[in-house]
Formats: sequence, C-alpha cells, structure tokens
Amino acid sequence: YQGPLAWRHAESLFDGMQKLLRQAGWPIHSLTGVIVSLGPGSFTGIRIGMAVARALGQSLNIPVKGFSSLEALAQPLNRPGACVCPVIDGLRGEVFSAVFRTDNHGKTRKDMKECRMPVQEWIDTLCHLQQPLWVVGDGWSSSAKALREALGYRLRTAGPRYQFPRAAALLELGRANLQTLKRNSYRAVLPLYLRRAAAQERGLKR
Repeated sequence: YQGPLAWRHAESLFDGMQKLLRQAGWPIHSLTGVIVSLGPGSFTGIRIGMAVARALGQSLNIPVKGFSSLEALAQPLNRPGACVCPVIDGLRGEVFSAVFRTDNHGKTRKDMKECRMPVQEWIDTLCHLQQPLWVVGDGWSSSAKALREALGYRLRTAGPRYQFPRAAALLELGRANLQTLKRNSYRAVLPLYLRRAAAQERGLKR
C-alpha cells in the first residue's frame, strides 16, 4: 500500500500484512528479515510500525534494518549526478527534510541530514545549492510559489507517484546489507521523530 490511511494505522497494518503474506505464499516463519521506516512522520504510525518490526525481529530471530522516511522518498530519484530533496509536511509552518546527492559512480551521500525547520529557512537553505534539485514529497506544495521563485530553473519536481515513501524503496535500500546484520539488530532500530509529541510540547509551555 502507498498513501495516507487517515490515521487508521492499527486497524489496517495487521490485516494488510496477513493479506500480503497469503498472496505471496509465505508463512510468517519464512521471513528472513524486516526493513522498516524510522520516520519522521505521524507519531502513531512510527510507533506502531516500529513496534511491529522490532517484535518480528525478536520473535522470529531475524535481522531488522531501518531507514528514514526521507531516505525512502529520495531513493527512486537517486541516480548518478542527481541531487534530491525529500520533504514532508511537519505542520505548524515547518517541514521535515534532507538532501541526498549521488555521484557519477552511483554512491549516495547526505548533503543535509534529516532535520526539522521552518519553511522559509528550508527554502533559504536550498538556495545555497548550485545544481538542479529534485524536490519530492508532500511537504512543498503549500510553498510551491516561493520555492519556484527562489530556485528558478534549478527546481525539478516529481509527479504524484513520488509523493509518499514506497515499500519498494525501503527494500532497495536495505536488501544489500540486511543479511549482514546480527539477529539482535532490532535493538538498534530506533524511531526518528525530530520533534516532541504535541502533548509534550504543550506541557513544556505551561
């Protein structure tokens, strides 16, 4: 599945997993590893996804590997010579973002690590990049005009199919090193929230 679920994560995840395994003809004990998105994103979605991934790794004694949802967003566009900026709406006038650059040999590195920042600060940061930039995700549409004015001809945008992280992208990111991990690797797989929950932030302001 790809796209929003209107906050119905717990209702849909387990049924979806069972359906997928049935279609593939895989008993759950045949799984040899788990790849999971670490966030940032919905607190509920991250918590549920991480809990399931870690539980599968522990109970089945299989490796678990995590990647940020920003890295998964960028992966389909990480081609030699490309510079990709995934962006997720962080609400409250902020975005979650990063910048990935792929060299001519196909090796990808982070020009900007996963972070949270105000929209205008994010646009100002991107202005310092000198080469064409692919912007992908659901977090830039509300500031599209300002972004186009700031980057001009250097701005490249991807279509709707790249709006959300794809499971295939996570698989592509993790398939090379999953089997090199130790069986207790689930312990090192931790969420990437990049902000406190809204309730926590309200509590700090009191």
